[in-house]
Amino acid sequence: MSGLPESSSRSSLPSDLNFELMNFDRRKRDARDIVSSFDLHTLPSEFDPDSYQRITVEQSTRPSFEWTVAGDLWATFMRWIVHDPICWDFANRCQPTETRAQLFAEKLRRRFQQEFDRYDELPHHTAPGLEVQPSSPAHASFIVAQVAEIANKIHSLVAAALTDLQDRAVGRGGTVKVLLGALEAICRRCENISPVSPERDQSPSGTEVRISLYDVLVGQPPPATPNMILQALERASEMSPGILSKMKTEFETIGRVLPANTPLTYLQQFQNLSAQAGATM
Repeated sequence: MSGLPESSSRSSLPSDLNFELMNFDRRKRDARDIVSSFDLHTLPSEFDPDSYQRITVEQSTRPSFEWTVAGDLWATFMRWIVHDPICWDFANRCQPTETRAQLFAEKLRRRFQQEFDRYDELPHHTAPGLEVQPSSPAHASFIVAQVAEIANKIHSLVAAALTDLQDRAVGRGGTVKVLLGALEAICRRCENISPVSPERDQSPSGTEVRISLYDVLVGQPPPATPNMILQALERASEMSPGILSKMKTEFETIGRVLPANTPLTYLQQFQNLSAQAGATM
């Protein structure tokens, strides 16, 4: 790969991407970001973790032919991007920083939408392999388990977004906008989808058991569950002061659809972020 033409000269890249001036960990993160940007589904933090962990400083001192992984183009490409300055320049020209940020935001939006679509289909599904009435407790248990699984997937996506916000200095606004869109979608999915009638769907204390994505993630989350989307937005604001000021419309839209039973602590945290955006509640 060091035989690439001279037109791939490092002088074509911004000074902040100079191979010699960039530390190993940053090159490694960017290499994974570049390679994963060619995948329409997998986020950088999910991309081939084993191959990623095997990229080391010591590896860079070995003969370059040892960087090639037989039968694995992407693992090979990651190694060469990290260790070889000409390959580094070539890869960054193929997928510039701004392009990768946009691709990440689009990918994250699609991944969230997949979970929302899956949730929206739940009222039309029955537990596979179980011949039960749609209004039976067994089917209700199936719905509860499915909602919990979707909520966990959403938590994982938010965690991946937070990691990306911390790693990516350029293009954070796109990720913030996707997170706000996800929060709006969660708030709009606040209707009870329990297949059991209210008089039968009771907790031991006698109160109605509600099943909704909003309740699991915001309204009545499991104990000690962090407000992950709001935490990610706070972190973005710390790293890029003023970034929320461009999201006034998004905050005002969420403010209009927040259910009345939103917990006070969550509401206060959201209002603090809204104030940074200049939004009125």
